[in-house]
Amino acid sequence: MRFHAARRPLLIAFVLLLAGIAPGLAAQSSPRYDVLIRGGTVVDGTGAGRVAKDVALRGDRIVAVAASIDPALADSVVDARGLVVAPGFIDNHAHVAPTIRDFPLEENFIRQGITTIIASLHSTDQPWPLAPYMDRLKMAPNVAFFAGHTWIRKKVMGLDNRTPTAAELASMKAMVDQSMRDGALGLATGLEYVPATYSTAEEIIELAKVASRHGGIYVSHVRNEDVDSLKSMDEIIRIAREAKIPVQVNHHKVAGAAQFGMSVKTLAMIDQARAAGLDVKIDVYPYTAFSTFAYYDPAMSLYSVRLDEASEEALAAAARAPKVSRAVILREAIAEYASVAGREVSPR
Repeated sequence: MRFHAARRPLLIAFVLLLAGIAPGLAAQSSPRYDVLIRGGTVVDGTGAGRVAKDVALRGDRIVAVAASIDPALADSVVDARGLVVAPGFIDNHAHVAPTIRDFPLEENFIRQGITTIIASLHSTDQPWPLAPYMDRLKMAPNVAFFAGHTWIRKKVMGLDNRTPTAAELASMKAMVDQSMRDGALGLATGLEYVPATYSTAEEIIELAKVASRHGGIYVSHVRNEDVDSLKSMDEIIRIAREAKIPVQVNHHKVAGAAQFGMSVKTLAMIDQARAAGLDVKIDVYPYTAFSTFAYYDPAMSLYSVRLDEASEEALAAAARAPKVSRAVILREAIAEYASVAGREVSPR
């Protein structure tokens, strides 16, 4: 019998992709266990209170949970005294790309106790076709995917800032349909980013209807999370109603000092939608900041090109132009900041 001292100070997560702890599961008579997690504080995810118990594993299953299990019955014992023992956590909004297959251990997730990763793919490329990709994917954590609106729109329309033709919309709907047949959880959008920001609510509703027919859900990084937060909430509630689909607002927030307190209104809108029978939910992250790879108003420009419409080559050429200066970039950034923060700032 081998003993392993638990070194992490706060948490042990079941990283064997377990189904959870069955309430009332008791130690069996004269069993043998592969692993015994002993003396930890069990938080089982059911909402029940935390309690000190031993947890025994056989293969990839929890087979016993009891106040005390004989360590002599286990091949390996983990000392979890002073630690929390819990089922693996679910990251419901992971920014992972198709290259996830190159990192099968996904230690940045596993070491946090995350054993299920939901890849929303709202603004990144989607594996295509999805089913063969998932069949070949061998990962330590579970991984699930959505049909990614940004990728689908780029495949059909490129970065065009316009509504789709009937034929283009039909092609996008067909790709959502195939993704759902291949195992996608639903439709995901990142409406604040190019080219998804060019889409109308009507476009999203038509695509969401396809996901709905397959029993899917709709998740979204909404169109605006600051000055137009109320409009964005109106839009996602409309999508829920007209597409007849459950929706989830990813990382709900109302950013910028000028909007402080507006979340009272957005949360009231969600409550009203739910009271009306719509399945509308939100998630939040547990900190008061956010991050993205770039932030700008689509109307901002570097003199000769709009940032959201230019090709990489055009952007590079504009950045090298003699008229582009730190002062120009600073002026436009300050204008954007003022609209969010609600106050003017002086350049330095």
